[in-house]
Amino acid sequence: MYEEGQGVKQNSAKAAKYYQLAADQGNAGAQCNLGRMYEHGQGVEQNNTKAFEYYQLAADQGNTNTQLNLGAMYAHGTGVARNRPTALKWMKLAALQKTPDAQLALADLFFPPGTRVKIKGSKSNPSLNGSIGTVSKHLNPKQCSVTVDDHKKPMSVRYTSLDPVM
Repeated sequence: MYEEGQGVKQNSAKAAKYYQLAADQGNAGAQCNLGRMYEHGQGVEQNNTKAFEYYQLAADQGNTNTQLNLGAMYAHGTGVARNRPTALKWMKLAALQKTPDAQLALADLFFPPGTRVKIKGSKSNPSLNGSIGTVSKHLNPKQCSVTVDDHKKPMSVRYTSLDPVM
C-alpha cells in the first residue's frame, strides 16, 4: 500500500518499515520487496549487501522473482562475489517455474546478442542444421532471432537448437 500509494499517500520509508516487520517473521514476499528497496535505495539507504541477504532469504523459500534477482546479483557481482555457476543455479530455478523474465535472463546469459552459434536439430527448418550464425535478439523465452551466414534475413530458432561456437 505505502510503496505504491494505494489508498494512502505513497511513502517508501513507511513501506520499508512494514516490509521489515513482515520479513522478520519470514514472509518471502516482504523479504523480496525489502531486498529490492535496498538494491534501489527506495525508502532505505541503498545497500547491495542487505539486498542480497533479503533476496537469499526469500529465494531459499522458493520465491521465483527473488531467485531471478539473486541470480542476477551473482551474475554481476552485486552485493556478493561474482559466481556464474551459482547465478545459473538460481536463474534456472526461476526459469523452470515458468517465469518468463527468468527464462529470458537465462537466454541472455547463455546466448547474448552477438554470440556466434551453430544450429543443430532444427525441426522447423532442417536445412539450417550445421549453419553458423549470430544471435540478433531474444524473441521470447523459447526462441531467438539468428542471422545465419549466407542468408540475408534473421531467422527464428529455438534455443534448444543452438550450440555456442567457441
